[in-house]
Amino acid sequence: MEMTNPRFDENVSKRKNRRRMAWVSLVSMIVIMFLLLFFVSTERIQELIPIIDTFFVMLSSIVGAYMGVALMDDNNIMRSHNEREKFTNVIKPNIEEETKNITAG
Repeated sequence: MEMTNPRFDENVSKRKNRRRMAWVSLVSMIVIMFLLLFFVSTERIQELIPIIDTFFVMLSSIVGAYMGVALMDDNNIMRSHNEREKFTNVIKPNIEEETKNITAG
């Protein structure tokens, strides 16, 4: 029976939810822009400019924040992997030497 790390599972679900939120934001910006360009009159767009501006700034900041957080997560994962690899490279030869000494002695 395999044991899974609940913290790892939680991080995976957080990443999936962040990615979904960014994709929904990006797609909604594209859909709203398409609708505004082809189905809404210019008079109505002029009246809605403050709301539209706020909407696009909010959604683009969600997408930008996702990209920044994803980049930081990737860097942290790589850094912890490299530190773990350095640690095992230092410890492993020492363990092998001690094992040889114990079996030889």
